[in-house]
Amino acid sequence: MDLSKKKNHELLAELKDLTRQERLIVTRVLLYLQEVEKRKLFLEEGYSSLFAFCTEFLLYTPAEAQVRIEAMRLGKEIPEVFEKIKEGKVSLSNAAEAQGHFRREEKKRVVPKAEKEEVLESLYDCTTREAEKKLNERYDPEAKVKLSFYASPELLEKLEKCKGLLAHQNYEGDLAKLIEILADKALKADDAPPRRAPQAQENRTRHIPKATERLVWKRANHQCEYEKNGKRCTSKHALEVDHIVEYAKGGSNKPENLRLLCSAPLLSGLNPKIE
Repeated sequence: MDLSKKKNHELLAELKDLTRQERLIVTRVLLYLQEVEKRKLFLEEGYSSLFAFCTEFLLYTPAEAQVRIEAMRLGKEIPEVFEKIKEGKVSLSNAAEAQGHFRREEKKRVVPKAEKEEVLESLYDCTTREAEKKLNERYDPEAKVKLSFYASPELLEKLEKCKGLLAHQNYEGDLAKLIEILADKALKADDAPPRRAPQAQENRTRHIPKATERLVWKRANHQCEYEKNGKRCTSKHALEVDHIVEYAKGGSNKPENLRLLCSAPLLSGLNPKIE
């Protein structure tokens, strides 16, 4: 596309129109994502979460996916936010930042819808920094130290594995919380009592030996083994060793009767059988 011959006023007018169309498209994307989540279509396509669907199927970056999901979920409770994004009164990132603060605040108390609407209105026409400042002053007034560093791909991969392994303590995958958990584990390692030697078990038991669990995890490459439509789930979050033939129906604890699953297939009510 050659834009060099366009007059200045034409170029600016068309650019302004394109940004209006861009906001309209973003709003429609949020509505589509809302319906995908409502129908759980990401599970039907073999993805463990809407986030995985956005990054792997829609090819958003992790940051782009997170922003859209947060803004979409805010719109579930406050539909007006879609119109404000379309009008340009609230940016996508500010809507997502607000939803993140509401979500964290609701771990301590119920945040009324009226309060959310009031906060959202205070963010109209704010820059990203202005919005962050207002939200932090209201919901996170305690001073915190911001850490930033460059991480190698190898370190990022290790952190992602740790997120999955420790998801039961940090389901949201918050990086600061993850580092705190790892630090606590390291500091308490010397105080941990010595492990008792494993004893032979004569009676049938649900207990799966640690060695067997490690074998299942390694065989699955620390990834959910649920499959749907020929696509394997990519989740490495909140994984659990599961019996293929249920223990109550005589299933054994042998590795060939065990598989690694995330919570999504089981909680969805879909058949978790590995195809």
